[in-house]
Amino acid sequence: MNLSCLLTNVKSFLKGQNKSQDSEDDIELLIANEIFMKKGLAIQPSYTKALKQYFGARGRTVDFLDKEAAAGQINKWAAENTKNKIMDIVAPGTKLVTSRFCLELKI
Repeated sequence: MNLSCLLTNVKSFLKGQNKSQDSEDDIELLIANEIFMKKGLAIQPSYTKALKQYFGARGRTVDFLDKEAAAGQINKWAAENTKNKIMDIVAPGTKLVTSRFCLELKI
């Protein structure tokens, strides 16, 4: 299924769920992808290129040892990319110490 077909199907579904919508133009679907990588982790340039090409993600580094700051960075990204519809994707204080990657896909 291509992206255009997927978007059409999602819009139709959402319109059916919300009878107060006058037209499907009132429905906005935002898709955002990002990968948060452990600060200092060596990443191959080809991997970074593939992230951008296939997912539109630039790849950001995060200090997962600083749980509060890591959660703050990830939550800020989520809020900015969802027009503040998703504010806390990662609860502050969540144990991210063992993380090397955190992939976020938001629709």
